[in-house]
Amino acid sequence: MYARNTALVLALGLVLLTAGCTTATIPGVPYGRLDFQPLSSSEYKILGDAEGTGHVGHVLFIPFGDIGVSGCIGSMFQPAGSAYSAAMYNAIESVPGADAILLPRSKGKSVEFLLFGESTVTVKGKAIKILKQ
Repeated sequence: MYARNTALVLALGLVLLTAGCTTATIPGVPYGRLDFQPLSSSEYKILGDAEGTGHVGHVLFIPFGDIGVSGCIGSMFQPAGSAYSAAMYNAIESVPGADAILLPRSKGKSVEFLLFGESTVTVKGKAIKILKQ
């Protein structure tokens, strides 16, 4: 009985340690750094103010909150990064038709203990619609 429980705990621990984000190569898209050209003011339209909040935490290495909102579960050891990604996604989604946030500002709060942690991040900025594709 003891050996069975030990094996179960070890298997669960291995699953938790190997879980996380993955990357995939998309045909036709170069792997590595992508170069973006800055937009001129004639290539976008300001739609208004945008604001979004993301909240991510973990208890006993089990994540909760806005995980997966921005397309990536993230890491239980860096919940602030996942909360920022979720807040940015929610800010863009808060304005209908928005493609991006211009000059985003963020404010966050994190609390970490041994087996518990949580982060909340709020992002504010100007929502824009890109006119030139």
